[in-house]
Amino acid sequence: MPKKVFIAILSSVLLAAFAYAGYYYGTQQNPPFSPIADWNTYQKEGIAFTFKYPKGTTLWGREENVIQLSLWGPTQKSGAELSDGLSLRFYLPKTFENESLRDYVGAVRGEYATGESIVEISEVGEITLNRLGGYTFSTKYLGNQGAQHIYLQSPHQPNVFVEIVDATLDPTDQGFEEIADQILSTFEFLN
Repeated sequence: MPKKVFIAILSSVLLAAFAYAGYYYGTQQNPPFSPIADWNTYQKEGIAFTFKYPKGTTLWGREENVIQLSLWGPTQKSGAELSDGLSLRFYLPKTFENESLRDYVGAVRGEYATGESIVEISEVGEITLNRLGGYTFSTKYLGNQGAQHIYLQSPHQPNVFVEIVDATLDPTDQGFEEIADQILSTFEFLN
């Protein structure tokens, strides 16, 4: 066998072996690390939604039809208004009749706009969280407090929605805003 043919065959075999080894090694890799893999899951009988939240986060019960998550930052003082930390409020599902969710959220925004302590309010915009559609607007109060108001529509019952208020403040760069976004990305309506 001529030397050039032998080298060509040997090169092809080695190339195929390396390609197969790369494919095999790539399929045997562990799945990518998920920062939320070991988080707690909120799911209660009779509540039409679920979400994940990190260990160490305070979960408040169903007071006044709201589930609240909070995680304080290092400068947050006990008994004071939130100034450093994560704050998410999930209101139990509500229904709207004879109007669209967009119209409902616009009316709620109008009520906020007349509040004395509101110094800034955004227009209503569309939002998508975890493939769920809805509407949002932001408010800013005296003292630099603010919140994003999110209204997500159930894909199972079109006249049902959940209101979520994100009042997270992170002046000490503890990653609270990223954590809030990760929590919101796990929100799901149940059938």
